[in-house]
Amino acid sequence: MLPINPIYWSILFLTLFSSVGLPAPKIELFNEFGSPQISEHRILSHVYELSDPNKIGFRTVGTREHAAGDAWAVDHVKELVRLCEDVKAAASVVGKSVDLVCEWDRQQGSGTHKLAMHYCAYETRPMTIDFL
Repeated sequence: MLPINPIYWSILFLTLFSSVGLPAPKIELFNEFGSPQISEHRILSHVYELSDPNKIGFRTVGTREHAAGDAWAVDHVKELVRLCEDVKAAASVVGKSVDLVCEWDRQQGSGTHKLAMHYCAYETRPMTIDFL
């Protein structure tokens, strides 16, 4: 047991100090080969914008914040469609063909919701609640 103890401690310290340095977060939208890449900075900026109470804030269905979050998402999708069209146009100018489909669809509800609760724990008859 005693001879294994120094080996155990050396492996422990080696793994501890080799994993301390984290790589720098990626901020660029494209890597060195020109391919798009996801960045932690971009994800956190979207999360901050959607969750900051001074911007959009917590979104509950049917509230002003829900409508603002929906408009924010639609604006970002329209921006992506515009970028897609720009890539296709730039490729056609050079004479290349790019296999991109720049279509999107948005499902919009009517704003009314119906909740049917059959056999509630506190009632024995079926109950329907309409939310407007």
